[in-house]
Amino acid sequence: MFEMKKRGPWVLIFACGCIGICFALALLAGATYWIANQSVPTLIARTPTPMVATTPTARPAKTLAPIPSDRATCEALGGRWARIGLAPGESCNLPTSDAGKICADSSECESLCLADLSRADQDRVARTKTPLAASGKCAPWRVVVGCIAVVENGMVKTILCID
Repeated sequence: MFEMKKRGPWVLIFACGCIGICFALALLAGATYWIANQSVPTLIARTPTPMVATTPTARPAKTLAPIPSDRATCEALGGRWARIGLAPGESCNLPTSDAGKICADSSECESLCLADLSRADQDRVARTKTPLAASGKCAPWRVVVGCIAVVENGMVKTILCID
């Protein structure tokens, strides 16, 4: 009997704590449901102006020959047959015909338009997500790996790491 009297208050405190947690979770679930079911105003559709059609993002997609899957064809096309990045097996990487050409967007290149940023500029873009105006050069290889600054519409918006 003495044992029950000692545990009584703790059982009561535990039960009240559980009820409080359940109540808080129920309030949170109700608030989440209410927020998720609010109506969002419909945006007015606008007809694009002619300027939109001339932007680099409106250019047609690149049409390149597929990368060979065998060593002989790869090397016959001037490619390198090796492990690329962290890939487990070997594959082909073909050179681009526009390597080193000045560009403002990857749509102007066979591969990617890469900016040659200083380490400080790379860190600033990566850390603050602040876009940086830049021009670049077309990549020398179709498959690019590593941490790179890709130029899109004359801006480097992020540092992309490709394995």
